[in-house]
Amino acid sequence: MGSSKLTMGLVLLLLTIVTGYSAFEHGKSVQKKADEVLLANQKKMCEGEKTQMVLENQTAIDAANKKARDAEQDLAEQLNKNQTAKLAEKQNATKAISSINSYIYDGSLRLRVPTFKNNTGNELRTIQDSTTTGPSPDEDRTELLPETASALVRLAGECDSAVRERNEAVEIYETVRTKLNSIGSQNEN
Repeated sequence: MGSSKLTMGLVLLLLTIVTGYSAFEHGKSVQKKADEVLLANQKKMCEGEKTQMVLENQTAIDAANKKARDAEQDLAEQLNKNQTAKLAEKQNATKAISSINSYIYDGSLRLRVPTFKNNTGNELRTIQDSTTTGPSPDEDRTELLPETASALVRLAGECDSAVRERNEAVEIYETVRTKLNSIGSQNEN
């Protein structure tokens, strides 16, 4: 439980850093374009047109900043929706594990594993004998104790949870990367 909070904390920290870096880079890009436009316009304009050009430049900067803010807001909304869906998925998995454990302890679900019958002879088994499909005459089924079965179910649930957390981190990374790439390609145009 602590590792999932740590993982989510690290993912959110990474997201904050990436978003901040993106905003910084975007600001530099907007400023550079604004400076280029300003220099080009200063060469062409006369004194009476300076005020008009400054207003146009400021309008272009404001539009670019609004576009960046909108993109950041869209990204935050998309990540929040993703996190909400993943939280519901995690809660459903936890309920399923609890339900399986209750079935194990009330006896309505029994886990069995294949075992070999206890032979009294000195027979040697070959690898081929032990890997045949289907039940063999030497195979028996042994029921696991409820505590053992529950421990196996818990372990499988923990593994599932770890895989979901890692997949969520990859999805968040891909979402942020895709959004940043789309912002970058829009700024180049």
